[in-house]
Amino acid sequence: MTLPRLPTFDVMSATCPSRTSLARIANKWTAMVVIALSTGPMRFRDLRTSVDGISAKVLTGKN
Repeated sequence: MTLPRLPTFDVMSATCPSRTSLARIANKWTAMVVIALSTGPMRFRDLRTSVDGISAKVLTGKN
């Protein structure tokens, strides 16, 4: 018996439909930053590039 293949999702992409579910679970930006940093420290620019669609304002927490 072969299981059906599920579509691949990339939550780091701004157009990924999985972001809708993630937004309902928690603050999507926080979760994505944690995922991006799971491999270790990153420079601000690299982090911003890694999390597609996040603004500098949101990333720095300055409101």
